[in-house]
Amino acid sequence: MESERTEFRPDAGSIKRAQNGQLWWVAWAGALSALAASVGVAGGSGWSVLLGVAAAAVGLGMIGLAVARHRRLSRILQEARPLVVRAGGIELPGEPPLPWSAVAAVVAHRLKWGGLEVTRTDGQQIRIPAAPFGCTVDDLAAAVARYVPVGDPDAAYRAWGDYWHG
Repeated sequence: MESERTEFRPDAGSIKRAQNGQLWWVAWAGALSALAASVGVAGGSGWSVLLGVAAAAVGLGMIGLAVARHRRLSRILQEARPLVVRAGGIELPGEPPLPWSAVAAVVAHRLKWGGLEVTRTDGQQIRIPAAPFGCTVDDLAAAVARYVPVGDPDAAYRAWGDYWHG
């Protein structure tokens, strides 16, 4: 048994809130896609039909992405496997364990999305969002920083903001 083992369990409340937000995006994207397609077809000209179909295709793509993310969050909630950070490596839910020797870099992101981005030595990048686990980016970064350095590109932006507003 390892003494320095940190587990982050899926947080049902955070996941349900994220799923509800995604359902709203699906509803809006569906409505706007239908509107764009109907306006395009009603326009009558070839260009308006083409633009309407293109706008509908973009909307359907957004719907597909939201549905895929909704299903991924449902799987995390159903499986209820924790994210485990330990001396040997990191264990992501539904993934094989990743030893620290296979990790090239870890970066904490706070501005665009909240989570860690793990770059493997083979170049593959894995995103670990903090929200489904009911924790902050700082909590994840602190657990990982015990074993590998964690970069913080957002710190530069905060310093720049302090320069301008400070």
